[in-house]
Amino acid sequence: MDKLNYNLKPYYNKLSETCEKYPVDKLFFFGSVCTDSFNPESDIDLIIKLEPMKTLVQGETILNLWNEFEDIFQRKVDLLTTDQQIKNPVLKRNINNTKQLFYDRESRKISV
Repeated sequence: MDKLNYNLKPYYNKLSETCEKYPVDKLFFFGSVCTDSFNPESDIDLIIKLEPMKTLVQGETILNLWNEFEDIFQRKVDLLTTDQQIKNPVLKRNINNTKQLFYDRESRKISV
């Protein structure tokens, strides 16, 4: 069992329900939750790709998702979107080295 699968197993149902409730096209995890360094003090790092929508609605949706993810995990959540340009080279490398797809609306299933 990989680390992401192990670390997220207790949250599968709530995460899947949240992705279905909102127009989440894809949900990725990255950072420590995907590695051996994940611990009780770690935050959760997420990247979401939303279905196309008006800018105002998108902003509200991102805030609602962020609140729901923090409620689910009961810890700090860092939420990025696929629309953001990552300029910090260390963050970009961390994302590229650890990013894993968790949810894909097209296949309607959790991928881990």
